[in-house]
Amino acid sequence: MPRILRITLLSLLVFPQVIVFGAGRESPVTPEEKSSLEQTFRQIRQDSISPCDRLRRKEALRAIQCACSKVSASMYYRYMETWERDTVLADSLEARYCALGCLRKCVRQAMAEIAATPVTQGVAVWHLYNMGYVFKTAHCCFGIDLHCRDAALFAPYLDFLLVTHLHHDHVSGPLLDAMIGANKLVITRGYTGSVVVKEACEFNLRSARIKVDIGDHHRHLPLISTNNMLMFQIDCEDEAGKYTVYHSGDGNGITKMAPDRAVDIFVAHVQLPMPLQKAVEHINPRMTLVSHVMELSHSEGFPAPMRWSYDYAFDKMKNIPQEKAAVLTWGERWLLEGTKTRTPVQP
Repeated sequence: MPRILRITLLSLLVFPQVIVFGAGRESPVTPEEKSSLEQTFRQIRQDSISPCDRLRRKEALRAIQCACSKVSASMYYRYMETWERDTVLADSLEARYCALGCLRKCVRQAMAEIAATPVTQGVAVWHLYNMGYVFKTAHCCFGIDLHCRDAALFAPYLDFLLVTHLHHDHVSGPLLDAMIGANKLVITRGYTGSVVVKEACEFNLRSARIKVDIGDHHRHLPLISTNNMLMFQIDCEDEAGKYTVYHSGDGNGITKMAPDRAVDIFVAHVQLPMPLQKAVEHINPRMTLVSHVMELSHSEGFPAPMRWSYDYAFDKMKNIPQEKAAVLTWGERWLLEGTKTRTPVQP
């Protein structure tokens, strides 16, 4: 994927969270840990552990956290490299490391749900991985920052795709190419064939309005890392009302987040809009989805602990009312209050 930012010495200095060496035991989970992990995902998919029930959810997500601790950042990079080059090896890594196998299974299950779920009112949300989400309304379906194996298979279901920046953990080259090849709208900071945005602007589509704010990936490096982040406000509506999503990517400056409508869903980085509580107060959404949690390509420890854990996310959320902020897990669906879906007719 030559058009996506790769790891260089400069990027290690500028973007320390992409450092790939460091912690991770690189050992498969035990049968007991695998069983606990699979049970956790089953409970979440069956809606028996509400995203707003922080006490139960924090306890349950420790099984995922444990499985992820067995996958080092360097191992995840190796896994990413197999997606296109060696699918047999990719499959074997998923079999060996249960976290990788569960991640792919959850993404494929979410894809099936997205394809089969007609939304008649409101907004249905699927969290895929990291800051990658798919949003579906009565009139459109769109993705933001999708990064996963098989990402290109989402192209038929998406009306448009938004990318906050071209770091590997926020983008999939094959998906961008598939969307561009299908003549669908793709907005990025600089991917060939996409609509390249460098200044604040907006797009008015038949199904949605897209307002783009320009943010900073790292405010403390003003010469090389400011005004380099796209932050998206998406306004949707149906016969019952209007709905607004605001996705800040890795935006580091709260004051540059400038929605001009009341926000229903705010996708916020767990760490960069510091502190998280102030970012939520600034946006004042109905619900905040705390994201960039358990990014496997980031290091757990030396030289920079940038794989923010579920426990860390819950600690950052502790002063936000639990009905106002949640952490979703891989492949999990969440419905904005008032959303209605229709069960499709079985063939």
